[in-house]
Amino acid sequence: MTFGANRTRLKNRAVFWVLILSSAALFSTHFFAGRKDAGAAENAGAEAFEYYREHVAPILSSTCSARDENGAFICHGTPDLASETAKKDPGDYHSAPYSQSEYCQTCHRGIKRKFIFGLDPRGEISTDAQFLLSYQQAKKRALHLKIPFAKILRMPLAAQGGGFGQYHAGGEIFESLSSADHQKLSEWVRLENESARESEKSVGEAERFFGEQVLPVYARNGCMSPNCHIFNHSSFFPSPGMDVDDLSTPLADRFSAEQRSFNRMTSKGLIQSNVYLTGDVEQSRILKKNIPIEKGGVIQRGGNNQFFSGPDDPDYQIMKKWLELERKEVISRLRIAGKPVDPSQVGKVRGIVFVRTDVKNHRRYLDVGKYMPGGDLFLLKLKDGETLESARGEPVNLTARFHPGKKADIREPDVRYDAGAVIFSMRIGEQDRLNVYEIRLDENLDYVEGSFRRLTHGPDLVNGIKVHYTDPTYVPDSADKAALIGGHNLDKADIVFASNLNGGVVQSVERGIVGEADGGTRNVIFDFDRPETDGSFEGKRIYIVDGANKGQWRTIARFQNRLFTPEKRSYITVDRPFPNPVDHSVIYVIERDPETQPGFLPSYSMYGMKYPKPGEEKALYDKTISRITYGIAQELDLSVRTTGEVFYSGQRSFTDKYERPIFHMTSCRRHLDTRFSFPTHHGNRSQVLVYADNHELPSGIDIHVGLDPDNLWEAGNLSVSDHQMGPGLEARNPHDFSTGFFDEDGFPIVDGPKIINTRFNFKNGKQPSHTRFVFKKMALFPLRGPRAVSRTGFSPGGAFKDSVPLPDGDILVSHSPAPINHLDPGAAPDFDLYIVRPDPSFHTPGGKGVPKVRKIRLSAASAAGLSDVQAYPVYVRMKPKINAARRARRDHLIRPPEMPDNDHRPAIYLERNYLLIDAIMDDPSPVGKNVAYATNPLTGKKTAPEDEVKYVRMVEVLPVHPDDAAPVASGLIANRDPESTLISNGIHLKKRIVCEVPLEADGSVYIKVPSKTPMSIQSLNKDKMALRQSARLYFFAPGEKFTISPSPSETFQTCGACMGSMSKSPEKLFGPTNMFSGQEKVRAIALAKGEPQEYGIDPDDRISIDFVRNIQPIFDKNCAACHSGENPPAGLSLSGEKTTYYNAAYENLMELEDPQSGWHSRKKYVNERGALAIESYLMEKILGRELKARRDLSGDFPHPGKRLMKKRKVNVPPLTRGEKMTLVRWIDMGAVYRGVRE
Repeated sequence: MTFGANRTRLKNRAVFWVLILSSAALFSTHFFAGRKDAGAAENAGAEAFEYYREHVAPILSSTCSARDENGAFICHGTPDLASETAKKDPGDYHSAPYSQSEYCQTCHRGIKRKFIFGLDPRGEISTDAQFLLSYQQAKKRALHLKIPFAKILRMPLAAQGGGFGQYHAGGEIFESLSSADHQKLSEWVRLENESARESEKSVGEAERFFGEQVLPVYARNGCMSPNCHIFNHSSFFPSPGMDVDDLSTPLADRFSAEQRSFNRMTSKGLIQSNVYLTGDVEQSRILKKNIPIEKGGVIQRGGNNQFFSGPDDPDYQIMKKWLELERKEVISRLRIAGKPVDPSQVGKVRGIVFVRTDVKNHRRYLDVGKYMPGGDLFLLKLKDGETLESARGEPVNLTARFHPGKKADIREPDVRYDAGAVIFSMRIGEQDRLNVYEIRLDENLDYVEGSFRRLTHGPDLVNGIKVHYTDPTYVPDSADKAALIGGHNLDKADIVFASNLNGGVVQSVERGIVGEADGGTRNVIFDFDRPETDGSFEGKRIYIVDGANKGQWRTIARFQNRLFTPEKRSYITVDRPFPNPVDHSVIYVIERDPETQPGFLPSYSMYGMKYPKPGEEKALYDKTISRITYGIAQELDLSVRTTGEVFYSGQRSFTDKYERPIFHMTSCRRHLDTRFSFPTHHGNRSQVLVYADNHELPSGIDIHVGLDPDNLWEAGNLSVSDHQMGPGLEARNPHDFSTGFFDEDGFPIVDGPKIINTRFNFKNGKQPSHTRFVFKKMALFPLRGPRAVSRTGFSPGGAFKDSVPLPDGDILVSHSPAPINHLDPGAAPDFDLYIVRPDPSFHTPGGKGVPKVRKIRLSAASAAGLSDVQAYPVYVRMKPKINAARRARRDHLIRPPEMPDNDHRPAIYLERNYLLIDAIMDDPSPVGKNVAYATNPLTGKKTAPEDEVKYVRMVEVLPVHPDDAAPVASGLIANRDPESTLISNGIHLKKRIVCEVPLEADGSVYIKVPSKTPMSIQSLNKDKMALRQSARLYFFAPGEKFTISPSPSETFQTCGACMGSMSKSPEKLFGPTNMFSGQEKVRAIALAKGEPQEYGIDPDDRISIDFVRNIQPIFDKNCAACHSGENPPAGLSLSGEKTTYYNAAYENLMELEDPQSGWHSRKKYVNERGALAIESYLMEKILGRELKARRDLSGDFPHPGKRLMKKRKVNVPPLTRGEKMTLVRWIDMGAVYRGVRE
């Protein structure tokens, strides 16, 4: 190949050479301007250019210009460099930013990469314009102060050679530094940089210390080995430096300035923060994770004992020194009202605000609107030298002056970052409603006169429901300076809160009490986790949904609680023996008492608004009020993570799974912009039904209060969890599939010694799928025995609520130490304020037992006969970072005043490996995954054709109007289903199908879907019958790109750390990756060509099914000729005769398999609870083949058959394909009676 090839395309060869040389000279002069020896640089540049055209351009043509199976270029090369573009001076457009150049789309369209070069029809760089343009592009990626770190060398280089090939879309091109083509690239990069040396820019003390001292600590301790933190998707994945053959090379010299900066950044936390700089830096996760638990550490999956021996370890002291320098640097930038912040005040607790209220005030956690009078907001100020434990001052009532002569209901205070303002919810009298208010505090923490103001100004009623605003929380202001790394102006903030402003209602109670047996006899079930009082459940029916005796039901004759005695168990005695003895495989459901439950309650979502100046409160509320979450759910209890995401407790209760009623309030999180937000944080299908008061501790682990929705005092037990451990296993969780893993004390059953720093070897071949099993969650107090603190029922150790972190790593919490029955409305527990302090850690070695902690009562803030609750510490604290700072303003979920609330841009739903997500939706626990690959990794068997996922269906769930949720008399309904509404004789709501999208052969899907719309996701087989569906609802912001799954070949490195091995075998966690072969493209993305197809954006395009409008006509035309009258076949009348709430056909299809059982998840013809046509006997009869219904197919099928019609002397047309599909969709959407009626 010669440089002059095809130059005849230009009319004047001499003119072209002048252009080429001039452009090259200008480019070199521009690049090397301000550098030493500019003339030498130009000569070096000419030599480098000659070397480039001879040796480098062929590499780019052959290696970086891959094509797909259709011959289309999919890498850096493109044939779209038109001749008319080549006539332009390349400097005209390459001097402009990529995003601004009007010529860019000529080359970059469809590929959207900044490094792009033109090719001739043979796929080679051959024309003079192509040589020059590719040279200019490549040179930008070749210049670097340290040659081995040049981007063009490092991106295609394999990880084991010190490269980033795993992040390169084309994969790992060069196996090592010794690869011949890589050496040619290295020589060219050397020539380009020969005269381009530039002194390193000056860096701050913290970064210099990090490079010189901390990076060697990482290297010495193996933190950057391939099987540890590098090349994964955690918050901390440092660049390992270059592979150097000369081991005498100082460690610090193996890292470029860019790597040093990147490693410093990732050490502080790319996602969750790894450092804590507001208070005690020794609480930082990056330290706590690397010391033994016995020395105050927190559990690390890689083990705690092989890194720092403890706080006295020299490497620990180096890390501590670095954190102190980082803290000093951040504090120097902080401002309050434009003035520097006193360093001594940052992280120093100066007091606490809290609510003092009547001990009789109680409510269910989800009954937010209940009036609880007699409360006020108090402030306990600390004098110099005092601590919260030693304080002796008298708390000051901050709010009594604002409700003279009336009783107030005050809740959920939060303190601004500068400690200069307090926000809270208040309701003055029962006729009022909860609104958000704020008061300001001066530098002495005294109330600033005239500062009391109301911030929320919405309507009084929506759909006849009183509108409340609760859980107000300050969040970082995205417009604050440096908000991306944590804002500097501590007196600036936005506000989020929970509100029922949407006007809908939602079922707010569990549909049944789910439990896991711990052995028993044929008459008695033993349970180690059933804390209700003696006599509970007697007369109620109990259903065995899994394990021994599956499908059996009995009536509970006796319930005895011996959980808090030496027996440590409860006994459920049934009225007649089971066929087989009860063992630990048994999962049961106890029917609930609908008469004592709240049923539907107002639905709360998260909202936000901008922070108003005094006098602008109502105007700014009207201009900026923004709905942030869109679940048909309860979304409450807000707080802010170090990621800038907002924690909330979010409801999951929209279907049954394997006959287990799903009801969970999980710990969720949401970014305040269109960045991907993974909603579930902790507690997905946990044995704990409600995770309340979720906060992130300085060490990065989370604190929760666990309780049941039936509890009347919003209190339960106290636990910590670590999100970075991924989905966890709980010892006796009926919602996972890990029965038999744990002993009576909740510890893994293992062979041999119970070691704590390597993986467990489980008996009987059973084991979690992790290479090393560790508990994600740990209760801080016993769950059984005389000191137990229970999440529901009776609790001898009292109850906890309203947990928040302190800057020294302690927990501030409300606690009533006296025994309590959580379900007793007359209990009247006296909650006082306590500190819970680890001694030395909130974890235990190996996760066995409960940690040693101290409870310290704060006497100055605790009043006898009154409950002191919802405390929050007052101290100057740093802001968390907020990702919205890098987003366009229209992508901020709290809209600025100038933007109207009319953004309905579609969202993008992308899954590179939907089959993995399908398996996780079905079972999130880390015990292997039934992934519907061609070969199931868990079973090793081929996936049956009817079980293959071929489509993805998204189903909109419509808000429930209070009129639709009005109580119905279940005694007037044939099957007496207590969950019945005017919408359905069951649990499901009005729905519409948004889309049914074919899944690509590689398991990918890439589409545009409606935003601001709650949707469930279903996995369909080839017949478009749902195999599974999500128990939670998804919702997306306008313009959001939602994706969870990596490509299949990356699963082990991105998901394996959390989920473990897909096959369940820990030794098979690590699998083959795309080493040296280039990563496969995602087929759905490739086919979309940059423009994914839209589905269901217009509501009129969505499919709705109403029984009267869509289903009854099918029965009238095809079925009623036989299935009507007094004695219809099989006793099944399908007539449209009206009943009290529905019609005869609908109620008859909802008949129970055993009418005496009251087992409403077992309906005779339709799987209504699971919303699965494939498990419905009706569809087996109509389609004429066995599917997955519990009953064996018998009689006439496909129904009606010709022989049967002849016998019955009827002649009805067979169901059309469309009619069958309508029936399938109707059941898959929950078999509701009242759909969206047109």
